[in-house]
Amino acid sequence: MAQISLYSLPQLKKIRDNFINELILAARGEKTSLAFIKNSLPLKPVVADDELFQLMAIGGSVFHMALAKKSKNKISLQKKVKFFLPHFSSREIFCKFFLEQLDPRVNTVALNLAYHLVPSLRHGLVDDRLVIPTKEQPFSGLVNKLIGQELEIYVFEKLKRRIRVAVANDAICLLLSTLPSQSRSSQRLSTVAGIVGAGTNFAFFLSPCQQAENENIAVNLESGNFDKFPPTATGKIIDQNSDQRGQQLLEKEVSGNYLYRHYNLLVKHSPSLWDTTWGIPLWRSGLQHQQGFGVRNPEPSRRYVGAGSLVNRGEKNRLLLSTFELSQQAQLHPGGVNRGVTIARKLIERSASLIACQIAGIYLFKTCRENKKSAQDTDSRHMSRVAANLMDNARFTSLMHVREDVSKHFKKEVTPFKFIMEGSLFWHGWHYQQFVEDYLKKLAVRKNSVKFINVKNSSLIGASRLIAKLGRNGII
Repeated sequence: MAQISLYSLPQLKKIRDNFINELILAARGEKTSLAFIKNSLPLKPVVADDELFQLMAIGGSVFHMALAKKSKNKISLQKKVKFFLPHFSSREIFCKFFLEQLDPRVNTVALNLAYHLVPSLRHGLVDDRLVIPTKEQPFSGLVNKLIGQELEIYVFEKLKRRIRVAVANDAICLLLSTLPSQSRSSQRLSTVAGIVGAGTNFAFFLSPCQQAENENIAVNLESGNFDKFPPTATGKIIDQNSDQRGQQLLEKEVSGNYLYRHYNLLVKHSPSLWDTTWGIPLWRSGLQHQQGFGVRNPEPSRRYVGAGSLVNRGEKNRLLLSTFELSQQAQLHPGGVNRGVTIARKLIERSASLIACQIAGIYLFKTCRENKKSAQDTDSRHMSRVAANLMDNARFTSLMHVREDVSKHFKKEVTPFKFIMEGSLFWHGWHYQQFVEDYLKKLAVRKNSVKFINVKNSSLIGASRLIAKLGRNGII
């Protein structure tokens, strides 16, 4: 059985610094591994009061849907549905799936889509173009197409029915899920959306100094594509066997769609695992979407692996079919010579440490930028120089090693940052949130500076903000 090691603290600090450097460069418009996609949010409502509309959220492995109605600045959700997704290998399969879920009574749909999208405004409607298929979903025939427009065309071709479909990235929708339309600028700037589930991503609002006249601009980082870190041996093998080689490298190290595959490689130490043990690759068969993390199967004690070999849960070092099973494995007592439990625990901790690097990077990046004037007024010339470089050039990495904890040199009354988190791995993975919090302390984030928040129905509520304008307390 292969060994697994964690990243050292110096390595993690370097990864954090590299992430901040990528944020600085991307904010200046330079090309980095972070997409830094700016989304101009709608200023006018699309649906009228008391109009019935539909909300859909297509994540990495799970589909959420509800009917909704806006009345008196509030949204009510009806008939909520949740189930595992099929494999979207083509435009036809994706559009047919959408048509099957479409309610005959609605004319407007808001779609939350967990993929790499570039935003566009089409006749006053937010619509996004699929740029890079991720999470091993090919979407053949939809790449570089406006998703909402393609769905509208498909529905009209099949039913001669005209509908409107608004589309946005899942991190952007998550960012919108707790923000009423009249929220103060300070509330927006201290709010970050984070997804740590089947996939990985973060999003936040731009500060006034970073944009022109429109304050309703949110940034989708596509942070799963971050690549300024040393990949693991198993991460390299997973990438080599991926349909999207060289892309989403960080996501392939940390997310629920891949973590259990690291485990399988480590317990068998077999580079040819995809061809021999699993029969056919799980991402090409779509099996992983039936075994998504966070949801129990009808028979949790028995699993099928490959072509017909039955595996019992009690078998040592057995192969796993989901990161949910990896988390269950981590909960077992290690005892005896079974190293499977130790490997599961270290994989989860290693994932959390890399996520902490991104959270710490975002916190320090936004804190330093918002406190530039405070830093320039401080008695420490060195820290003024660091803050100035944060704003004006990309030398932060070279300065960071002199004094790691940048945040403590700014004013103590910094507003705590709210990280609105989504994803079963973050909320239900074995000690996952605690690992993240522990590593944040080691990465220069002061205690109580970051608060993690779980919003019920966030994927649907965020989607509703694409087409319905609400008041300060406008979500129910």
